[in-house]
Amino acid sequence: MSAAEGAMMEPLATGIEAAKKARIKPGDVALVVGSGTIGLMCAISALTGGCNRVFISDVKQEKLAIAGSYKNIIPINTAKVNLEEFVRRETNGLGASIVFEASGSPRVYPDFVRCARRGGTVVIVGMLNGTVSLNMTWIQVQGLRIETLFRYTNTFDRAVALVNAGKIDIKRLISKTFKFEDSIAAYEYAAAGHPDVVKVMIELS
Repeated sequence: MSAAEGAMMEPLATGIEAAKKARIKPGDVALVVGSGTIGLMCAISALTGGCNRVFISDVKQEKLAIAGSYKNIIPINTAKVNLEEFVRRETNGLGASIVFEASGSPRVYPDFVRCARRGGTVVIVGMLNGTVSLNMTWIQVQGLRIETLFRYTNTFDRAVALVNAGKIDIKRLISKTFKFEDSIAAYEYAAAGHPDVVKVMIELS
């Protein structure tokens, strides 16, 4: 494992923690809201954990293109299509077995929850700054289970083992690597918000 890959273990461990909280069953269909670094890790971890397909949504087509390069990850550009309608259509009207909220954006609330199938699971991964509203009556009628997490617990070693075993490919998520003496340029590049950038790395040796 390269040093750059090693630096990806922390976000991958968070994705694995989310998959663990979801209690994935073989053949489940998942939806990940948000295709940032953590969202991508949730999608990859969901597939590794047993999901048959994983939908991932965002408004940035460049990020969705990266997500779609993984087999069985289906990107959805919500700037162009209605998320719930798309997911319902692709699941014969049932909805996703598991919905991961990984954007941390209050703008996706409360609508994203409606993409879950009856008796499904919603995992809140993204960290919100503020409060949001949820229709608890609808959630109860649908029998949804809601899980939350903060980072990860006892999944870092799993992340390392899965990457070392070749079960998870994270190399394509390392967008650009800078030498240590170019650290300022690295931070400036990362702060520029390039739409096709997932992770920027700094080599320490």
